[in-house]
Order: sequence, then C-alpha cells, then structure tokens
Amino acid sequence: MSYLYFLTSIRELDDAIGEAYNKCEEWSKNIPYDLILAVNDKGERELQADEENESLPSVKTMEEAHRLAWEETLRCTFYWDANLRNAVKKELEDEPLEKWSRKLIVKLIDLVQDAYGDLLPKLLTGESVVNRARIDYVLALEVLLDIQATKGVAPFAYTEPFPLKPYNWPCYDLRYSLREKGKSIVIIEIDL
Repeated sequence: MSYLYFLTSIRELDDAIGEAYNKCEEWSKNIPYDLILAVNDKGERELQADEENESLPSVKTMEEAHRLAWEETLRCTFYWDANLRNAVKKELEDEPLEKWSRKLIVKLIDLVQDAYGDLLPKLLTGESVVNRARIDYVLALEVLLDIQATKGVAPFAYTEPFPLKPYNWPCYDLRYSLREKGKSIVIIEIDL
C-alpha cells in the first residue's frame, strides 16, 4: 500500500475528495484506492478509515499533512536505500517545510552526479547500467526543479516534466492555478 497526497484549492472537503478521486480515475479505474483523510486550512477533517488503525497517519492540520507528503516523497525517492533516506530525513526534519525542496535538490544533484560518474566505466566494460536508484533520483530532481521553476508548493507536482503516475511520484497539485492558495490536502491509500 502507498499513499497519494493531493493539494487542492477547494476548502469544502467533499469536493476536494471528489477532485482527488477524479485524478486517480484518470490514471486507472482498475487500481483500488481509498480515502484515508482530508484536512483543510480551517482544521476541518474528514476521515474515512478506522481511526484506531495504527498505520493511519495522525493528521490534524494541513501542515502535518504536508509533512507526511514530504515523508512519502522521501520514501519513494530513496526507496532503494533506507539508510540514505533516514539520513536525509534527519537532515531535513528540523528545517521549515519551505526549505526542504532546495536542500533536497542540492542533495539530489550530488547523488545524480555520483551515479552518472559510475556509469561510464560500466558502459566500457559491458556491465549492466540499469540503476533504479539513479532513475528515482533523476525523476525527483526534475520534478522538484520544475516545482521550483513554476513557484509551486513542493513536493506537489503541478506540471509533469515526466509522465508521473502513482507508482513513481506520490504528491500532486490539483489547484486550477498556482496563484490559488492551497486550501486542503487529501490523502488516499492506493494498492499498487
């Protein structure tokens, strides 16, 4: 199970949830997904899952939902290296969320440079050059750079520099315009 996070400009939670469901159905009507919760900037929450469920994210505010979206982004980006994911998370955890994107971009640039530096010798010797971690780093770097360029709210992708799907990026910006304020975050569990 994975979580998807949707930033919307809709304060009314039923409508925000409908917007998130529509995005999920754009990807596939055959992938099962369930609302976990929605929270808006007024502190209103809609919870569909069992509140006693310990695996359920404990979210009461949009900032807490935003932090969870970042944590899911780190989980996806560093899926192949839990130690690195934990180290990066530790570096970021005391920083305000607005700074996470720039700090992660710097980290990803270094990781991508290292990954490509190892590529040429492997090509020359005929070794396999497929590296899922490198692919994930490049994807995350490009998405975060695009969010920076469009002045979006990281880690929510508004445009798609690559074809983004639930299995390669967990956060989406569903606002109609980047000028609109994010008024709710919807969290959906998806079975990939």
